[in-house]
Amino acid sequence: MRVVLLLVEKHPWNNMSQLKAHQVFDDLFKTELSNDEKVSFLQVSEVTSVLVRMAKVPEVKFASGNRIRNGFMGFVIKLANLIKTKTDLITDVEKQSEVLTSEW
Repeated sequence: MRVVLLLVEKHPWNNMSQLKAHQVFDDLFKTELSNDEKVSFLQVSEVTSVLVRMAKVPEVKFASGNRIRNGFMGFVIKLANLIKTKTDLITDVEKQSEVLTSEW
């Protein structure tokens, strides 16, 4: 999953990769997996650190000086909201603080 997130970061205007990546995380929270397994998936994918890194580049500057919002910013906001909402409901996992760091 980490590779897919890196593809989204490298190709910020590719909506297909953004939609598929979001779908994977949405499906993750809808599955019957234990909360430990869900948090482990978040940890292994490094999704929170990737989203924080992507959020630090909110816009693109062209040679003309014009700036526009980066192509992946909608994805970053939507996925961050999903993860925040779903992980707020998970309280019985010890590793959660390793995934949802203070930077997050």
